[in-house]
Amino acid sequence: MTVRTQRAGVTPGKTPGDTPGKTPGKTTQETTRKITQKTEDRILALLRAQPDLGRRQISEALGDITEDGVKYQLAQIKKRGELRRIGPAKGGHWEVVKRE
Repeated sequence: MTVRTQRAGVTPGKTPGDTPGKTPGKTTQETTRKITQKTEDRILALLRAQPDLGRRQISEALGDITEDGVKYQLAQIKKRGELRRIGPAKGGHWEVVKRE
């Protein structure tokens, strides 16, 4: 007597990657990068207009990103050399470096 068990979330006869409506991994990564780039561009535009904004204010202005998300994005932008903090954490301002 053979007992077949079914794994949760897997339809018999289908492989997990062939599920209709699911986005393949590469496409998901490309979409994530596009969204991230748009978010970075929006943050840079805000900081060009108002260089004294803090993380909370950026988060509130964008509306669709948390304060921690802003912190992450700022770190990524700074790592690439496109953004620089001038002065102390309180009372300083951001300087957007031109993209070449």
